[in-house]
Amino acid sequence: MGWPSAWRARSHRANRWKRPGADFVKAHRPSSIIRRAATVGEVANLCVYIASPQASATTGAALRVDGGVVDTIA
Repeated sequence: MGWPSAWRARSHRANRWKRPGADFVKAHRPSSIIRRAATVGEVANLCVYIASPQASATTGAALRVDGGVVDTIA
C-alpha cells in the first residue's frame, strides 16, 4: 500500500466518525449556528485556553464547545 492509498484509507476511516455527529446535530440541534459537531481540535483549543494565563479572569464559568444555538430570531 503506497502513501496515497494509505492516506485515502485513513481519511475514509476518519469520515466514518464524522457522520454520526452530523446526523445528531441535524436531528437534535437544528438551531446550531455552525451546524456540525465540534471537532477534537476545537475542544482542545478550549482546554489550552483554560490552562493558559489568558483565562485568569474566567472564573466559575460553564464553558461549552457546542458552536452556539439560536433559540429564536426576533
